[in-house]
Amino acid sequence: MAIAPLAQSRREIWRQMFDHYVFQTHGDPVPYLPPDRRGMLGAMSPELQMHLRTQLIRSLTKPLPDQIREQILQLRWTLR
Repeated sequence: MAIAPLAQSRREIWRQMFDHYVFQTHGDPVPYLPPDRRGMLGAMSPELQMHLRTQLIRSLTKPLPDQIREQILQLRWTLR
């Protein structure tokens, strides 16, 4: 929904980023970083997954009233 309406040149940039970081079409995107410093580009521990999920939910719910945002944050435990 966010990428499809963009101009072809911008979609191409996103495609290249996904190919590089997500699909790793050219190998490890961060071979120069030790495994314990790779964050979301390294092995995903349950703790890191929960942290990233929480950060995403917080950023997406920021404009919502506090009570609703807190209810949504409580649901993150059921989204495993």
